[in-house]
Amino acid sequence: MLTKHAEKRLQQRAIPEEMLLFISLYGEEVAQKGGSHEHRLTKRAVKALRKDLKKVLQHLDSLSNTYVIEGTEGKIITAGHKH
Repeated sequence: MLTKHAEKRLQQRAIPEEMLLFISLYGEEVAQKGGSHEHRLTKRAVKALRKDLKKVLQHLDSLSNTYVIEGTEGKIITAGHKH
């Protein structure tokens, strides 16, 4: 969920909303005042992201009909393929 401020800044700065997940997952976390956190996508993080995306793209077709079951605490219980 984005604030109106964030939506405006993404548009102004030409940052696609789809990139936010990658920045959050791969970015270096730096604490900010007030308890918030900045996620910085460093060159090292971009290198790791490229490596992982390459793996994803290589296996994307084989992931069709794959599922994950997540428990109430957010832990993955199991994964498999629907036939």
